[in-house]
Amino acid sequence: MERVEPTRIMFAVSESKRYGYPHPSGISRRAFQWTLEKIVLNNTNAFRFSFIHVHSPGATNAQSERNNINGNALLQYFANRCNERQINDYEVINVVGLHVGKIICKEAKRRMPILLIVGRIVQRQRPRTGLNRLTRIITGEVSKHCVKHAKCPVLTYKFSEEDNNLEELSYDLLVDT
Repeated sequence: MERVEPTRIMFAVSESKRYGYPHPSGISRRAFQWTLEKIVLNNTNAFRFSFIHVHSPGATNAQSERNNINGNALLQYFANRCNERQINDYEVINVVGLHVGKIICKEAKRRMPILLIVGRIVQRQRPRTGLNRLTRIITGEVSKHCVKHAKCPVLTYKFSEEDNNLEELSYDLLVDT
């Protein structure tokens, strides 16, 4: 009987803006959950998941080490979800770097997934002033870069800013227990 290679899916995940490390963002959690519900279904043995998190380098060795520990703790959330669902074929990738999109695309090229999943928060229109404008510019930069430069198909899981806030609030129940 011929062994069939598992379908490789890579997730770019980030930390929660509300809670920080080691908590994953609402959009990262929802993108993973959506994939399980809509693509994987009950066929967990047919897939190999890669979870990548890119964190910034620290100014000192102590900060770099703390960032690395925090990134690993964040990725552990997804490893735990895989273990709970008896998904045994997964890997976590914790990378240091400044240009998140470039690093994700480089890792996707190395690991050759059939699909790269990134989250994108769609913000409602606000007056174009100050920090809100800067936030709008930064939000979506990674997903735009991946769509343009990745060597595999990219699925951007869009989530409205309001839905993301609700997701973060519902996560309160898990964090507080």
